[in-house]
Amino acid sequence: MPPKPSAPDAVRALRAAQAAEARGDAAEALRRYGQVLARRPDDIEALARSGVLLGAQGAFAAAAERLERATQLRPGDAESWLALAMAQLRLGQGPGAEAAARRSLEAAALDPRAWTVLGDSLADQGKREASAAAYRRALELRPDYAPALANLAVVLAQLGRSAAAAAVLAKALAASPADADMWRNLALLRAESGDAAGALAAAEQVESLAPASGDAAVLRGEIAQRCGDVAGALAAFGAALAAGGERPEIVAAQASLLQRAGRQSEAEGLLAAAADRHPASAIIHFKLGEALQRLGRSAAAIAAFERALAADPADAAGASLSLARLTGRIPARCPDAWVARVFDLFADRFEQHLRGLDYRVPEHLAAMVAQSFAQGALGRLSVLDLGCGTGLCGAILRPLAARLDGIDLSPRMAAAALARRVLGRTAYDAVDVGEAVSLLADRAARYDAVVAADVLMYVGDVGPCLEAVAGALRPGGVFCFNVEGAGADEGEICLRASFRYAHRRDHVERRARDAGLEVEEAVEAELRAEAGHPIAGWLVRLRRPEQAG
Repeated sequence: MPPKPSAPDAVRALRAAQAAEARGDAAEALRRYGQVLARRPDDIEALARSGVLLGAQGAFAAAAERLERATQLRPGDAESWLALAMAQLRLGQGPGAEAAARRSLEAAALDPRAWTVLGDSLADQGKREASAAAYRRALELRPDYAPALANLAVVLAQLGRSAAAAAVLAKALAASPADADMWRNLALLRAESGDAAGALAAAEQVESLAPASGDAAVLRGEIAQRCGDVAGALAAFGAALAAGGERPEIVAAQASLLQRAGRQSEAEGLLAAAADRHPASAIIHFKLGEALQRLGRSAAAIAAFERALAADPADAAGASLSLARLTGRIPARCPDAWVARVFDLFADRFEQHLRGLDYRVPEHLAAMVAQSFAQGALGRLSVLDLGCGTGLCGAILRPLAARLDGIDLSPRMAAAALARRVLGRTAYDAVDVGEAVSLLADRAARYDAVVAADVLMYVGDVGPCLEAVAGALRPGGVFCFNVEGAGADEGEICLRASFRYAHRRDHVERRARDAGLEVEEAVEAELRAEAGHPIAGWLVRLRRPEQAG
């Protein structure tokens, strides 16, 4: 075993590392910093600089480990805190990245980089308004700072402010005019806000900067599609396919446009040919199934949906639900991957959509919870919002709860819920992403109340969910939820064309008793409007008995 380097050797290694870093030789610099740390494990300079270099090479876990140690040893080092925030952000540790960015700002409050990384960490947690404020602060300090401009544009787009996002992105491009990706984003944002001419001008910049990418026609198709120009989108997607750039998602987009134009047979022919060339593409088989179903060819549609399900057993497209409508074979619940995908896509406009549906379920369920306990207990309850979505229930439940947790299948919905604030604080203490039954398995007797607004309509047999909730309730705890009511001609459980389940009251009550829960209340109500018609259902309150028996 070679001897450890002496102190003079460590000093020489540090100087050699700094020289290597200065000339851009990262590999040699890291090797030399490693020699320093072998002799002096707490050398702050070696820890900090090697952490920065490791982060630049994508070794984020190793970078975070060294930078955490460097910040412990030198807590006023703004650069180390900033590098740590960047590493933690890439590791998906949004709260840790936010804390590190704030520590960097304590030491260097006028650094636009730190404000931008703070904005990134807030955006990662779904705190979009706070993220936008951080980016704006960075731009006050440096108006042409391209990363802050570009990321502010993204957040504004997510908030539904397409025109404002496009304006910010145009400023970013003034600072980085050769960034083809930013030009592409600008084109789509302008199309989203109805500026077709501006979108096409941005698309021309993409084509000039990346002529070999082969995506120019696809981008023009996306622009036309967003501007409502079906014929133009069809022509552009057709050109993309003719150029040999066939991708399943382009074929699927063109088929959808043909269907919108009433050209059902053409859509079916396009998809059938593509299915032969892309036998493992779930989206192609799924869209083919939809086309065949529209043409009344049920047997062929069933076969296509079955191929889609075989290609993607997780079933993000929802093929099993389409099969259920054709065959009557009702799945136990909607596929988790489908629910997560649908609500991820819907997250940005979810609340705006509900505002037009006369939707009052969260208020009704919160009132049920409040009526379930003595006045003195309110404000001290442990509450779970099951299927919390963007946090509509959380805003109403927070005053009742000492602790409020959320669970949702959609990462983007969960991030929005976690960012929601009420009464000067975050609405939720914690929000977990995942499937409810599995997540509740290790939460025995944790909650006084569980609420589920518009959740059980994505479940067929409610039994497993009720059993999981019963286990998570404390004795005397309540479960308040709603279901769509099945009509007399629909059976005990039915899957409607909306891909939402409806349940008869007797099914819910029987499965509640099987789970050991008492039915305290089941109130008939209009849950919301759909296509101008009220959707009837039940508001239900179940209670776990104080004593088993």
